[in-house]
Amino acid sequence: PEYRLTNQTDGGEGTSGWHPSEEWKENQSVIHKQIWENKDYRDKMIEIRNSDNSVYKTEEFRNKMPSQINSSVMWVQSIQKAIEGRTIIK
Repeated sequence: PEYRLTNQTDGGEGTSGWHPSEEWKENQSVIHKQIWENKDYRDKMIEIRNSDNSVYKTEEFRNKMPSQINSSVMWVQSIQKAIEGRTIIK
């Protein structure tokens, strides 16, 4: 049988081209703040983060995060530089 794929990508492309609206971002902010107000949830997340076998405490994580942050910053800077160099034709 032939199946029609709903997701038309091969995966890994992320959400390129999608820009959430300000309304969507505000709604997500409200939802996540409400979730964090739940004491049981908050305590569980804090316990996970602080546990001895937490991913946040692994050497791999500590070594990987600075490079992830730096690559994100460098990507933004390269886009800003590319935009600055463009001339606008009117």
